[in-house]
This record gives sequence, structure tokens and C-alpha cells, in this order.
Amino acid sequence: MKKRNIAAILALVLVLSMAIPLTAGANVPGFSVYQTTPVVTIILPPSATPAADGEAPAASATPALVEIVSADTGVAINIPVEALPAGTTGVSLSVERLSHNDPARAEAIETFREQGVRGSVASVVSVNLLDQNANIITQDLNGVFSLTIPVPRGVTTISIVDPVTGVVRTFRGTLRGGFLTFSTPFLGDMMLIRR
Repeated sequence: MKKRNIAAILALVLVLSMAIPLTAGANVPGFSVYQTTPVVTIILPPSATPAADGEAPAASATPALVEIVSADTGVAINIPVEALPAGTTGVSLSVERLSHNDPARAEAIETFREQGVRGSVASVVSVNLLDQNANIITQDLNGVFSLTIPVPRGVTTISIVDPVTGVVRTFRGTLRGGFLTFSTPFLGDMMLIRR
């Protein structure tokens, strides 16, 4: 009887020890350490094609949008084709959550603090747009676009370092179901702030 109980306990321990690594490493939306989406190929519609010299540009009621969603992190961007640098034929989204022991996280927080950003730091995330050759094009964007990012409870604002000027701007947006959606003219290092 005792041998059966010991055998059953050992079997249970073996099953549990095999299951724990599988669930501990599972990707939870918004909490992946690093993820780059597949490249989205851009095909310019006729209304987004630049006009020839001397011709009026084609009228368009709404600009063509490129939508990219990171399945692992839940980060999404909706960007007008016109906001992308000339010659861009494909884009992907790079999302990296900077861990507590990452020196880049400490540097980013110091930059935010030096520019007067206050509040409890919930997370520091680096979000960049890459072209078809995996080059960062974040600093070359032209226009405003929509970004949706999963946020921990209590986060109502996101501060972003402008990659061109180094100036920090703070954005508020619409909070729904744990995701904050806001409009921004640039991407880069972001500090999610609890106020």
C-alpha cells in the first residue's frame, strides 16, 4: 500500500515538474521581453501614389493605413502610409520590455526624471518601427499615428522620448480593457506611469 502511495506521489511530482516550465514560460500579452512582428508589405493604393510634377495630387477622403499588431505583446500601431519614409516597402514593429536589471532601463528612467516626469514607474518599453531591411525608421516618421499598448492597472499616461530631439512628451489616451490607445508623432523608449 505504501509503495503505491509513494509511486503515485512520485508520478504526480514528475507530471507537475514537466508542466511548470511550460506554463512559466508562456507568453502573456503585454509582458513578453522582446518581440518583432513579421514584415507587413506595403502596396501603395492609387490615392497614396505621389502625383507627377505639375499634377494635382489624387484626392483621398482617408489616408491609407498600415496596421501592425504584435501577437505576443498586444502592442498595435495604425500609421498612415504617408507618414512612412519614402522608399519603404515593408514595416515591422519591434517591442522590447526593459527588465529591472537592464542598464538601458535605468538610463531611460534617468532621462525621464531629468525632464520632470513624475509618478510611479510601472514599466519601461522600447517600441520601434522597422523597414523592410530591419532598419529602425522611428526617427524618420512624418505625421501622427495611433498606438495601442497594454498597460498595468493604474497606468493612465505614457511618456516617450522623442528620438530626434531627446525631449520627453507625455501622452494620455483612451483606456479600454487594459489597453491604452493614444496618438503620437513618434515612437521610442516609453515609460508607463502610475499617477
